[in-house]
Amino acid sequence: MGLGMRKLLVMLVTFGMFAQAAQAQGPVNLLSVAQGARIATAPNPIWEMIVAGGDRTFIWAWVGQEVVFAFKDDKPVTFRKFEIEIPYEQVQNIREFELLVSDSEDDAAFKSLGRFTARNVVQENLYQGFMLGKITAKYFKFRVISNYGGPTQVQGNTQIFQIRLLPAL
Repeated sequence: MGLGMRKLLVMLVTFGMFAQAAQAQGPVNLLSVAQGARIATAPNPIWEMIVAGGDRTFIWAWVGQEVVFAFKDDKPVTFRKFEIEIPYEQVQNIREFELLVSDSEDDAAFKSLGRFTARNVVQENLYQGFMLGKITAKYFKFRVISNYGGPTQVQGNTQIFQIRLLPAL
């Protein structure tokens, strides 16, 4: 094998390793700190855990609680799909949630993208996806509407696992 072929082989193997690493990390989540997003308002700082990227990482929340994310540098981003992780079938899973957007942090300025229902089932892909169309906004709100009848715990009655907001292509 000539020197040129060895270099090409090394480049292909290296590219393959980078591609596998990128794929293992999952898709770009516009809500993550790694992408420059921040929590603008939340009941407490622990809400950052639901966008940290650790599968099966969760927080306890109360029905009615909500979190507002600001995108990088408080600039608008365009997204198309919301995903929520449901790794277990259990009564404390989130059932219904609402997604809202705004170009201002003012609560009155948020417009609903709709109410959505997460199925209480385990799938091969732990994330359930919801297509939103092509949406552009500076702020994104996630509101807990209901669960599957979970009992009240000291810290809440609904488990929220990872959530992701995927960019438009």
